[in-house]
Amino acid sequence: MSGLCSGTVPLTRQRFLFKWEMEITKREILASVTILAVMVGVGVWLSAPILSKATERYLAVASSAVVNTDDGFDYISRTDAGRFLANGTLSAIDTVRLDELPGVYSSVTKVKEEYRLHTETYTTTDSKGHTTTHTRTYHSWDEVKRWNYRAERAMFRGKEFKLNEVYRVRTRKDTIIKVRTRMFENDTRYVYYTAPVSFDGVMVGNAMNRRYEDPRFINGSTAERYIKAREKNLNGSTVLFWVLWLLLTAGIIAGFYALENKWLY
Repeated sequence: MSGLCSGTVPLTRQRFLFKWEMEITKREILASVTILAVMVGVGVWLSAPILSKATERYLAVASSAVVNTDDGFDYISRTDAGRFLANGTLSAIDTVRLDELPGVYSSVTKVKEEYRLHTETYTTTDSKGHTTTHTRTYHSWDEVKRWNYRAERAMFRGKEFKLNEVYRVRTRKDTIIKVRTRMFENDTRYVYYTAPVSFDGVMVGNAMNRRYEDPRFINGSTAERYIKAREKNLNGSTVLFWVLWLLLTAGIIAGFYALENKWLY
């Protein structure tokens, strides 16, 4: 940077295969402090509505009525208590039964698979750049047909709900899914993906007009865990905003130093 004056601080940086020298004057340092102050002020102004909205959502959850009994669940509906968090068990009413499977379930997916022979070609290249085409065969279990059987109604705290409206039952390999496989002859097998009849968790919603508006069941959670999770989201959104904003500020200041700021001399 040309036009050095007294108080110049020479900085030399090495990066990858090239090198540059950058001199920063006292006036540029003072200007960067001003930029930092302005960016922090703008950040405070921008973060205020973000924090306010997040706080509003958290307080709405934290002030929800917490229900742990059937009578309490019925009471919030009759009194239009507003937002609620109800701990309890969601149980399928019209359970699923299949002759080839023991027990009952809330959801069963039956998949027919066949053990088939496949042929594929692939190309390899040697050290001299010569390519060769190869053919190989392999067997795999391929899906042929699928049947889905699901309960449509469920009971929670003595009240009936449409199961698919309050909770989406997931037939996958996790803590609430049992996978059973039955093998048959002729290279054919049937794989059963099942979900249990009941789920322990918390129902979130709004009790108004003597109804449960927008009920949503969260499997494996409780009212206390749900509130704590919302609190973490509140703090996390604020921290994330300031991390990103300060990184942007640092980038602006670094770009300012890289300019030929002759107007400051």
